[in-house]
Amino acid sequence: MMKLKGISPLIASVILIAVTMTVAGVLAFWAAQFVRQNVQTFEEQTAERECDFADFDIFSCTYNAGEKSISLILQNLRKIDLRNITAFVIYENDSIIPESGYSLGELPANSLKNFKFGNEFQPVERDYKEILITTHCSLVRERTKCR
Repeated sequence: MMKLKGISPLIASVILIAVTMTVAGVLAFWAAQFVRQNVQTFEEQTAERECDFADFDIFSCTYNAGEKSISLILQNLRKIDLRNITAFVIYENDSIIPESGYSLGELPANSLKNFKFGNEFQPVERDYKEILITTHCSLVRERTKCR
């Protein structure tokens, strides 16, 4: 009769530790992906909710025919900083020149700020129909005739 031997306690411990570390690595990888995905979703929802409370008004708008430029004073009515403010000049033939608009920057919360755009390199011609001002919040926008 042959005697059967079991594995030594040292080998058993090494195998147990290796299996435990493998399971821990898989769980850590999954947890990191899960947290990363949920943080991104949370940030997007926060930005959308922030925009629910954003609003601004066109305080004044003046066209300068000599400089072929427009001067705007915008008033931020809320406690939300407005970013990526862009002015699109829409002409009578429904073209927008320049197509990317004029990037105006930011409008801090609860403030009035003057913006000027158009110059000899990118003039605003007199035959424009209206000006559309957009922000980083897709639904926070204003239109003006600005004459």
